[in-house]
Amino acid sequence: LSFVSVFAGGGESVSIEEQNRINSFLLDHGSKSKFIYGYGMTECASSICTLSPSAYRLGSMGIPLPCSVMKIVDVETREELRYGEKGEICIKSPNVMLGFLGNEPNTCEAFEYDKEGNRWLRTDDLGYIDEDGFVYLTGRLKRIYLIKDTDNNVYKLFPQLVEEVIKKHPMVENCGVIAVPDEWRYHRPIAF
Repeated sequence: LSFVSVFAGGGESVSIEEQNRINSFLLDHGSKSKFIYGYGMTECASSICTLSPSAYRLGSMGIPLPCSVMKIVDVETREELRYGEKGEICIKSPNVMLGFLGNEPNTCEAFEYDKEGNRWLRTDDLGYIDEDGFVYLTGRLKRIYLIKDTDNNVYKLFPQLVEEVIKKHPMVENCGVIAVPDEWRYHRPIAF
């Protein structure tokens, strides 16, 4: 594969183990390329940040593309967080959509304004940004469920964290976890 100068993919986050496996395969087959991918959404006309051969950090989704700004905000207070603190990823960029055509309620829900009047797209994705500007995806707000234990304590269930634990078992190649409504516990996780 010495002819491969860029090997890129997208669609879903990739674990560090999977990145290492792909990079080892490329190296073992003569390519100097590393597997690069990024982060994006339909509302941003695809990518908003990406890895590149010159800006590569294992486990990261890359750095924002030119003219694009990303920040992390506290999910409840909506205050901007510091480097390394986890919260919701928000985006400001010229390639962000204007809104949902004919659907003002969804448009209003998708955007928020900061104190300076800047318009930010709320992604419903969780992550953090390191001090060098690399963005890390850690979960999705839409994939957080409330569960109740036998003492009636309520907790947040993150299916992605359960998936990561299950995937570490040597007999498991891949898995997905969903949460189904439960009369007593709010939600019950099921792994596939």
